[in-house]
Amino acid sequence: MNFGLLLICYTPASGCKEKSYSLRKCAARKRKLWSKMHRNSLDSKVRFEYRECVEKWRQILQNDKTAREEHIVEANNLGPFYRYVNQRISSRSSVIAVSEDKWSSIAT
Repeated sequence: MNFGLLLICYTPASGCKEKSYSLRKCAARKRKLWSKMHRNSLDSKVRFEYRECVEKWRQILQNDKTAREEHIVEANNLGPFYRYVNQRISSRSSVIAVSEDKWSSIAT
């Protein structure tokens, strides 16, 4: 990956949602296998290939997410870190208070 693309994808203001090449390639293969499986649902070989591809796609997606989180933490910049955290918790219906034990709460 070249340096220019890294700057575009990892600057918080750009909002770049680019996925890695391997993830895009795996997603295309997954779509192709899905259409094959959908046309012939009784073919166990295609179904098995599709499941393997889905497992690989999930693993690549998790690795990309982990790499993004590591990049944010290693940047040692609070702005992108707080933006990422707020992005992750904004879609949740409720946030549980952090507590030391069962009865006392540290923060709400």
